Amino acid sequence: MASLRLEDAEGECVCDGDGVTEALACATDMARIAQAAELAGITRRAFELTRDYLATRHQFGKPIGSFQALQHRMVDGLIQVELASACLRDVLAQLSDGRQAQLASRAKARCAHAALEVTRMAIQLHGAIGTTNEYDVGLYFKRAMTLASRWGNAEMHRARHARLALQAAPAPISAPAVPRTWTQFPTDIEWEKMPEAEFRQMVRALFAQHYPAQRRYMPYRQSWAETRDWYMTLSGLGWLAPAWPRKYGGLELPADKLIAYIEERARHGAWRDRQTRGW
Repeated sequence: MASLRLEDAEGECVCDGDGVTEALACATDMARIAQAAELAGITRRAFELTRDYLATRHQFGKPIGSFQALQHRMVDGLIQVELASACLRDVLAQLSDGRQAQLASRAKARCAHAALEVTRMAIQLHGAIGTTNEYDVGLYFKRAMTLASRWGNAEMHRARHARLALQAAPAPISAPAVPRTWTQFPTDIEWEKMPEAEFRQMVRALFAQHYPAQRRYMPYRQSWAETRDWYMTLSGLGWLAPAWPRKYGGLELPADKLIAYIEERARHGAWRDRQTRGW
């Protein structure tokens, strides 16, 4: 746009050293949070424009928004809108606790993903009109692509967030001083009185002894045919429905033990099993 020529100019170093690097990193993370805020706004506005369009565009004598397939798409879009908004609010509420870099990556990853998902959906549901520069949906889509890639895309920030969270994670819960060897897995224990570390040890032993080793960390959700034997094993042990009341055949785990059970299940690589109500 222009050329700038400096003649007989003298430069002066305003600042240098680690302080400069830290200030630049801080400013960049604040810019990422600002990006996330704009991306969240783009997500919501693109959703609103699409919702209004589906209510007024008629096909086969009725608004296309009355078609169930499109309603399902809009529900998916609304979930992305609310996830982005909730994430942004949570990040802003925690900015003062010294985790600015981690929070910035969390906000950018969530809001960039939501904006791209919803603006792409908006283009699809609008059809050809959505691709024109005269219609706002197309402009929002282009803006979302620009913001989502600047200073790191969603994939990069998910990896950065995971790395920073791991560095800040508390030390894992230690096992009891004298580890117990679990060969039986009773169902009538008073769970509230059982230390969490001991409970986790028991769950780890259960999965180590009974879960098929070849199905750990599967890259897809397994079918019933693949997991039937495992669930029959759980049923035989009485561990099929951890959250259900005992009178209905469950373990009746309290909330803290249920969370520990789910975490240990995921740690063992069994999280892609076919879900049942008891899980």
